[in-house]
Amino acid sequence: MLIYSISIYAWPVSLLRDLERWIKNFIWSGDINQRKLVTVAWKKVCKPYSQGGLGVRSLITLNDASNLKLCWDLFNSQEQWAILLRSRTFRSRNCITHHIHSTIWSGVKAEFNVVLENSRFIIGGGSTVNFWRDTWCGDVSLEHSLQITDMQLLHTKVKEMIQNHQWHIPPEIEVRFPNLMHMLEHITIPLEDKPDSLAWKHSDSGDLTLRQAYLFKDHQLPQLQWAKTIWCKDIPPSKSLVAWRLMHCKLPTDENLLLRGCNLPSMCSMCLKEVESSFHLFFQCSYAVNVWNWFSRIIGLNLHFNSVEDIWLLCDRNWQPQCRIVILAGLVNIISTIWFIRNQVRFNNNHIPWEKVVTLISSNVSLSENLDFHSSFVAELCGVMKAIETAIIHNWLNLWIETDSNLAVLAFKSNSLVPWMIRNRWQNCKLLARRMNLIITHIYREGNVIADSLANFGLNTDNALFFWEPPSCIVNSLNRNKLGIPNFRFKSY
Repeated sequence: MLIYSISIYAWPVSLLRDLERWIKNFIWSGDINQRKLVTVAWKKVCKPYSQGGLGVRSLITLNDASNLKLCWDLFNSQEQWAILLRSRTFRSRNCITHHIHSTIWSGVKAEFNVVLENSRFIIGGGSTVNFWRDTWCGDVSLEHSLQITDMQLLHTKVKEMIQNHQWHIPPEIEVRFPNLMHMLEHITIPLEDKPDSLAWKHSDSGDLTLRQAYLFKDHQLPQLQWAKTIWCKDIPPSKSLVAWRLMHCKLPTDENLLLRGCNLPSMCSMCLKEVESSFHLFFQCSYAVNVWNWFSRIIGLNLHFNSVEDIWLLCDRNWQPQCRIVILAGLVNIISTIWFIRNQVRFNNNHIPWEKVVTLISSNVSLSENLDFHSSFVAELCGVMKAIETAIIHNWLNLWIETDSNLAVLAFKSNSLVPWMIRNRWQNCKLLARRMNLIITHIYREGNVIADSLANFGLNTDNALFFWEPPSCIVNSLNRNKLGIPNFRFKSY
């Protein structure tokens, strides 16, 4: 119920701050009313893992993002609540400034200009888009890019500048704005009638999801190299949390307690020789040095750390995947165990020999694999569209397209897969494809040596080339293909 209410109404910030205070107290102490002294800032905790956070959602940011998403739905939804509220609050591209009795409008009205400033209209019929004032041709309106001051021009709709699905600009306007036609060349006019739509600039689909709204409202921090490294499904989160706090310099060592006003004599509990600081405790103390020397002999490397960040550089070496997980697990467990032993000595007077500690660390290390996957297919779509457009120009009515992108094949069945920036052109190409016998199929790259050779040839070509006879780079592969001789690709290890 809390999340549902936050996603509909604008909550008082003071109330959300109280809720967040209880949440962070519970995270650090297990009691909503007990505050710990040395903690990581809440704004950092609420960042993604890759930015050094814990991936916790800030309720204040979530409420702001929900209002933005609701305002977006108000612009685009055809549900009854949106139609009714638009009729009461929208005046062309402006909103009312007077008060109305609406619990929803009071929360979303502050996001009205945010939506317009970060959106762009996709031309359909052009009947609802102002030619000069709306943002549809570039990142700003034509009124701003051409610095138009003539108020009589500013009421023109895009539909008035289109005839037979082509731009038809009056001669006097072309003379007055000579760069206008060049700007319009980048806008594709759909070949079939459809309504105008609004696209969110910061997403490929053109739609604004709650997740994207949250990322938009949340101030992003730089990516940290170590941030995702320390979190692994094979390492208990409680141990990774100690390493995470160490990287933020937020473990309650004597050094950090002194910075927060706790005046107390300081001495390392492990070696009883030096003042306790984070770097001394984990890397310079004789107890820690013995543990690191043991780990150094295990992995066969000489270890020398000048900063806390240096320990994670070990994971960047050319290890096999399983070895990398072993190294990571060893590093995290060493840090966690040293902190555990320090607390045992300081609070329980229980000093454990380092020889037993390395046995404990060894028992906690495990093996695993980790996989990551990423894909992009905009270039494949552009290649498919270019093939269809070229075939129409040359009146080639029988076309067979083979691509190694399965998503490009699926895009013919679902337009939602196509990024909004090229969606009009894609739909136009689908209409053109109805005039021909078109087949599009998927093939793995290794299965089409000819296409692979042509792709490599194209890397060194600046302009488009058409071959009426097979080029020399594919003649041998083409002959093998005709004879049905298979092709193999070998890799040496």
